[in-house]
Amino acid sequence: MELVAPAGRHPATGRVEVTGPGFINLALDTAEMESAFDILAADLRPGTPWIGEGRTSVMDYASPNMAKPMYIAQIRSTRIGNALDRMRGFLGYRVIADDHCGD
Repeated sequence: MELVAPAGRHPATGRVEVTGPGFINLALDTAEMESAFDILAADLRPGTPWIGEGRTSVMDYASPNMAKPMYIAQIRSTRIGNALDRMRGFLGYRVIADDHCGD
């Protein structure tokens, strides 16, 4: 218990036991955990800034030629563009994405 005491107690910690050399068992407080999960369920974006609210982002990514087989660089840039598109949407931007196909 000498190692446990200086660390202090977190509100979600229920029971703390030293069970042998080098072992500390932590039991979580059910009510505190339920409260934390309720907060997460109420906001699917906890702690994420809404920096793009009211702003529009236009993205043009990838340009594979549909008359030829795609190669890895085109696939990679398409996936990167799509990931950036979704991240900006998550930050609150209205995203207008254009995946231009052609030469």
